[in-house]
Amino acid sequence: MKKSSIYIIFVLVVVAAIVVGLAVRYVPSVVPYWQCSEVYKRYSKVEGVCASYIKDYRINDTLTIGVTLLEATTDSGWAMLQEDFGLPVIPKEYEERFMDDSNRVTTKYFPKNVPLFVGGDTIKDDLIAISFYKHSICHFVISSKEQRKAILYKQFEDNIKIKNDE
Repeated sequence: MKKSSIYIIFVLVVVAAIVVGLAVRYVPSVVPYWQCSEVYKRYSKVEGVCASYIKDYRINDTLTIGVTLLEATTDSGWAMLQEDFGLPVIPKEYEERFMDDSNRVTTKYFPKNVPLFVGGDTIKDDLIAISFYKHSICHFVISSKEQRKAILYKQFEDNIKIKNDE
């Protein structure tokens, strides 16, 4: 074998290793179903609701947290989410206040161990962020007051940034 052939093979192996390393680092991975939240598992196959789970959503420099995003794709899906999470139905005369700003998010504490579904399942987490405009709910998997404060601060900070950018 010639020296140039060995050199070409070596270069190809190094390039392949770099490409594989970059792919592992930057291509988002899919979280296995068994690692997803109970809320995601409940809504992942429900017609009229698009469910997504983010395992390590970055809240700040030191905190990542599991988040389930539920987005209603039909009116009946939104009605179901409103009922399941105890959200109010906005009266027609007040809809304008909630629907005029696509970035407005309302947070709500969701009490622990509240029966949510038929069959006695419970939500073990206690903070949701609701967008009435987008018909979506973010369910945060939290375990401490510090995490709750960080999420609320991020929601507030993001809303301020959006307002200042307009």
